[in-house]
Amino acid sequence: MIQRLRGNTTLLVLVASFAQLLEIVNITSSIVVLPPILVDLKFEVNQLQWVIAAYTLSFAGCLVLAGRLGDIMGHRLMFLVGLSWFTIWSLVIGFANGPVFMCISRALQGIGAGLTIPSALATLTTTFPPGPSRNGALAVFGACGSSGMVVGTLIGGAIGDTIGWRWIFRLTAIFGAILTAIGYFMVPNIQHNVRHEDGSRRSMDVGGLFCFMGGIVTFVYYLSEAPAAGWGKAKTLAPFVIGLVLLIAFVVIEFKVSDPVIPPRIWKSRRFTTSVLGAILVSAATNVMVYFTTLYLQDVLDYTTMQTGLAFLVSGVGSFPLNFVTAKLLMMTRTKYLLIVGWILLLVSALLFARMSETNSYWAGPFPAYCVNVLGTAPVFLANQVNAVMYAPNKDQGVISGIYNSAVQLGGPIGIAIATAISTNYAPVGVKNDKHALLLAYRSAFYTMAVCCGLALVIVVLFSPNQDPKHTDDDAETPKDEEGKLPATVTETSLPLEKVSVAGDATKLTSVDGADTVSRDGDTKRGEA
Repeated sequence: MIQRLRGNTTLLVLVASFAQLLEIVNITSSIVVLPPILVDLKFEVNQLQWVIAAYTLSFAGCLVLAGRLGDIMGHRLMFLVGLSWFTIWSLVIGFANGPVFMCISRALQGIGAGLTIPSALATLTTTFPPGPSRNGALAVFGACGSSGMVVGTLIGGAIGDTIGWRWIFRLTAIFGAILTAIGYFMVPNIQHNVRHEDGSRRSMDVGGLFCFMGGIVTFVYYLSEAPAAGWGKAKTLAPFVIGLVLLIAFVVIEFKVSDPVIPPRIWKSRRFTTSVLGAILVSAATNVMVYFTTLYLQDVLDYTTMQTGLAFLVSGVGSFPLNFVTAKLLMMTRTKYLLIVGWILLLVSALLFARMSETNSYWAGPFPAYCVNVLGTAPVFLANQVNAVMYAPNKDQGVISGIYNSAVQLGGPIGIAIATAISTNYAPVGVKNDKHALLLAYRSAFYTMAVCCGLALVIVVLFSPNQDPKHTDDDAETPKDEEGKLPATVTETSLPLEKVSVAGDATKLTSVDGADTVSRDGDTKRGEA
């Protein structure tokens, strides 16, 4: 029975993808309900940002750790541990009774999210071989990721205005428990690499891990605090210096140890490096768009929380079908071309957002900008993610997923911090009664978004590889479970996305119940019972 469940690739993809959606939704849904949290838990105004910052700091800090641990200990274990931890603390937050309790619980919840997402992505990329099946899986995963911020805004507005903000976290715990239970039966035990080729056991680079996590956390803290506290103040400058020193120490350590957290060799791939830069920039642009359009709708057009959530509906609904269209296009054209088109559309959407006025109706102002934005977001997110993970060897999928998602998490604070610093020149923080000044401030933020898109477009045109190789030497590693058997998850019988095409040395895939198998040349054979 369990093997049959593990053979259902649709459920596997949905579990991994919805786990990511659930954890990203917890960022923007919390932003929308900050006002009632402020009142109910008696927060000071200057403390309120820590409801978000505590989550994102621990989230970002654990991504690479989870990826590396997954490569060594198994991605199934990390996925289940992370999702269980996330679920427990989501339930606890639903009963928070004060600011300190809330912020500590949010930090612990973020650790669970940081452990889950790289493991979910690595599970998909090590289960599905390169080709249509992997692209289909990544399309679903990418759709949930790219729409998470928008869906979170909609859900936060709806729940916050009806049954109360606590139910955001209580419902998160319920869905998290369901996903954990399904994941226990669905996620395969893919064989992990515990030894080097010479037989020696792989170890964990504790020093490098400490420096990297410390550097990332202090850097994100600096970006979160600096816009309000001041970029050059001791309170914010000290963490920046500490983070910089830790990251420099991390680079030095990685070149000296035998088992680095992030192997320096992966940066030799121009495809991967440009994908990481693209992840930072698309996250920066998306976060700026969500954050400042929310402010524009509420402060300039006087939208309620519910109306603001509904305004984002076109983006949330549109991202799912567009990701599947993008997955098909990836099989027909080069990723570079999709990235160029996507970044041009995002650039146009940023300029449309910047042209919004105080008197715009929704249909004349935000709506067309949202439509163009979602048309660009889908190809950029998916093609960029495919570039990062598609051609990497299975032994590095965990750490590569962790690095990529760390870049995504870093991009948001970087983009918002820069856009906030620029926008405050037009409307100081706290000004609410001068709509014209606010409009100028928000326009400057959208022009910042346009600069991010333009920079990304230049990087893709000049540095992204022109050709898409079919696979690398290691890409074709056929995933095996803990007993050395081929998991049913990669068989043709239960994969509705596309027929699996197996590359490399694997000659066939056999399901455990004797179902059809797929040979390397595409011939279908009957497995033995």
